[in-house]
Amino acid sequence: MKKNGEVYDFIHVNVIPPGNKDLLEGSYVIENVKELECTWRKCLKKQENYVIISPKELYEYIDRDKHKKLIKYLWYRYWMSLDEHKRRNSK
Repeated sequence: MKKNGEVYDFIHVNVIPPGNKDLLEGSYVIENVKELECTWRKCLKKQENYVIISPKELYEYIDRDKHKKLIKYLWYRYWMSLDEHKRRNSK
């Protein structure tokens, strides 16, 4: 949200597939805090402004008529097979 042209409120969203244990449980040490979520939360004053959701959860909330480019991006980023990625990028 903006007030007088300045941002005063926000939501920080990490879109992470739940099976991505390397990212979720990786080592991100800040003041002896390790996992990704704990590390981010340590950096924020307002804990309620931070959320981790899966790509599927994000997809469910998107207005498909208004955000067709985002839908396409999410499909390309999270659901397209590796073979399809390779085929499209080799053109």
